[in-house]
Amino acid sequence: MQKLLVFIILLFPVLGKAQQLKLSDKAEVSILTVGPGAALDALFGHNAIRINDPVWGIDATYGYGSFDFSTPNFYLKFTRGKLMYEAAKIDFNRFVQGYQYENRWIYEQVLDLDALNKQEIYDFVEWNILPENKKYKYDFFFDNCATKMRDIVHDVVGADLIFSGDYLTEKRSFRDLLREMNGAMPWISLGMDIALGAPIDPKATPEEHMFLPNYVLSGFENATVMKNGIDRPAIKSERMIFQPVEKETKKGLLRPIVVFSVLMLMVLGLTFRDYKNKSRSKYLDFIIFLITGIVGVLVILLWTATEHDGMRNNLNVLWAFAPNLVVAFYLLKTNPPKWVRSYARLTFILLIMMVLIWTVGVQVYSTALIPFVLLVGLRYFFLWQKGLAKP
Repeated sequence: MQKLLVFIILLFPVLGKAQQLKLSDKAEVSILTVGPGAALDALFGHNAIRINDPVWGIDATYGYGSFDFSTPNFYLKFTRGKLMYEAAKIDFNRFVQGYQYENRWIYEQVLDLDALNKQEIYDFVEWNILPENKKYKYDFFFDNCATKMRDIVHDVVGADLIFSGDYLTEKRSFRDLLREMNGAMPWISLGMDIALGAPIDPKATPEEHMFLPNYVLSGFENATVMKNGIDRPAIKSERMIFQPVEKETKKGLLRPIVVFSVLMLMVLGLTFRDYKNKSRSKYLDFIIFLITGIVGVLVILLWTATEHDGMRNNLNVLWAFAPNLVVAFYLLKTNPPKWVRSYARLTFILLIMMVLIWTVGVQVYSTALIPFVLLVGLRYFFLWQKGLAKP
């Protein structure tokens, strides 16, 4: 009898896991939004689902976006878009304390759901954190920590949940939305503009805006749920859990457009001197072609060797022309081969194509690049017309 009792006690936890817990009528499901952080991976903020059931003593958050640094070839997989991300569960108080330490605001929106919908969301997130289910293929624009909030709730509630876009004052592309978030970090914004291609330039739908945590907050705030034939707000209550201490951020003078404008004036002066003296600054040409060639190679690798859809069809290759990396070394010669002059003409024509593509909206380029492209174009035109022409 004693052995049987021990067996039942040992078996009880297994039986408990086999049958999912049923939430009480006091349970609430919330969407948590966390503000941006200082680190690059925290630049856009974060979202999580909170399940709070005081009857059963449950208060946990479920988020998407964790990854395992011990994964073999971690950095290579991350760069190529092959790294598997994970769903994770954490105690609510620990969740709050972590972001308080990082001085990031936390906002909670309690969803107006019936008991069945709450149970379905709880069952799903608990299933999703199981070792065999927690990994998923991350996509920055279409399957990230923010879009999971939208998709999980929408999959449970169904067509009765409507995300209205009436609060949006203008139609924006994915690129516009990224720039909005990157305004205080112009060099990072420029880097993203160069790395991302034409697929992110179409206008985003109201639901597609919700790839960013801030728009998850706005999206649910303006969403409605059909109940008994009546549209009701999807959120029944909301509150700021933590308001961070405001810190003054100083804007640096070395913004891309300032740096490139100064460089443009320098190249203009050197090119005028070359034209007047009937000479050519070999090392200036080498540096320009080397830099644009290196950037071009990186753009092509991001386009072809990764699985990031947003990096495909990247027409930055028109100014960041990969073959420049090779031609740069020919320009170190006092008398480069004759074909280099024709090549300079080709690169100038590519810049004209870039302007046309930008004008018609096939791909939008960073305005910070304007002075840089002008200095490159000036040098290409000089090499074509005078710098490489035989006297």
